[in-house]
Amino acid sequence: MRTLPEPFQNHRILGTHRFEMTPFHFKGELYLLENFCDYDVADYTFDEYPPHTKEDGFLIRRLSDDKVISRVCGVYFATAYAMPNRVYAFGSVVEEDSEKTLHRIVRFETEDLINWSEPIEVYEAAPGCRVFNTSFAWDGEKFVGVYETDTPENLYK
Repeated sequence: MRTLPEPFQNHRILGTHRFEMTPFHFKGELYLLENFCDYDVADYTFDEYPPHTKEDGFLIRRLSDDKVISRVCGVYFATAYAMPNRVYAFGSVVEEDSEKTLHRIVRFETEDLINWSEPIEVYEAAPGCRVFNTSFAWDGEKFVGVYETDTPENLYK
């Protein structure tokens, strides 16, 4: 295993075909938020993946024993933000209508990593614009976020 410079520690190689992941620490344990798709990426070449479906989502995995704690479907490109007694997950909504998929960013909340709130919309992009790969931080009063888009020229129309 590759040695990392201090203070980093390589816990293990994940060996997964999951997509974007967020590591986080919650109530004394290390976890991963792993995004997943309703297909096996090994069946496709890069950039030839099928469209996202409502079966795509994210799961929470405890790193110590590799146990999947929970799954949330209908959202993709999610990231986690942990506070002492609550975890927030932000992600892009997968819609049945491909023109609207990845058009809205929502937030989920949990106190136990098992029971998640209903999605709370935090941003809706302009028509024809997709938003994804979110990242959020807490400034002491509110969440501040960034995202990627495939159509920056349409972002505010």
